[in-house]
Amino acid sequence: MKQLFIFLSVACAMVGTGLVVPRPALAISPDCPVVFQGSYENNFLTIYQIDEINGPFVRPEGNRCIIAPQILTHHLDILEQGQNLDNPSGPTPVSDYVDFVISSGITDVELQSDLAGETGLRNICFTRNDGNGACRRLLEDANGIAQDPQNTTVNTPYGHIFCSVGVGFGIGCLNIVSDAENAEAAVPEPTSALLLGTMLPGLFGFRRLSRRDR
Repeated sequence: MKQLFIFLSVACAMVGTGLVVPRPALAISPDCPVVFQGSYENNFLTIYQIDEINGPFVRPEGNRCIIAPQILTHHLDILEQGQNLDNPSGPTPVSDYVDFVISSGITDVELQSDLAGETGLRNICFTRNDGNGACRRLLEDANGIAQDPQNTTVNTPYGHIFCSVGVGFGIGCLNIVSDAENAEAAVPEPTSALLLGTMLPGLFGFRRLSRRDR
């Protein structure tokens, strides 16, 4: 019985340790989830979504995924709720950055939010639409959804979000959910829970052995 406890303890400890060893990142980002596809107010829409909660590439205050090659703007500044799009106030008025990298027929989307207590990020875009649209400012609404003030024609179930005409048929849009860390905190972390579950039997075994050896 003593040998069995030793074996179980060592095995559990090895499994638990293996869970905390960093693993290489996936080479290719997963697809951004499609949250709506169909007709809406006489337009055929495909709406992708990126946030800080869902997907294999979620990290603290960030995410990454891919969409069809539709969004041609290179960078978005998502301003904090209540900011002035033409004259943002303060040195760090931005809540989130969104960058697009088009390569090999796909668009890689990367979201980066402000770190260390929601202190904000610096403004990258010089105007609300500079560089022929390469850098644009969006505004976070009360629900944390980035609204595009230049999108005055394409309405969606999420409001006037960032949309562009795609390569194929229809309109491609991106629903950017900003500052989702409150919901993120409510989601249990599977790795930590699994680590605790695998380590407990090992600790129990060691405790039993220490009592028997006294």
